[in-house]
Amino acid sequence: MDGLRRVSPVGLRFQNLSARVSGSIVGLRSKVVRGILM
Repeated sequence: MDGLRRVSPVGLRFQNLSARVSGSIVGLRSKVVRGILM
């Protein structure tokens, strides 16, 4: 089941989307922290 999920395009798309969202959240957080520190 795990291998199937990894191969399916929907799973890949979901992984890519979640990775992009988490990356943007981290970038926003660092920007906010920098703004507060400055």
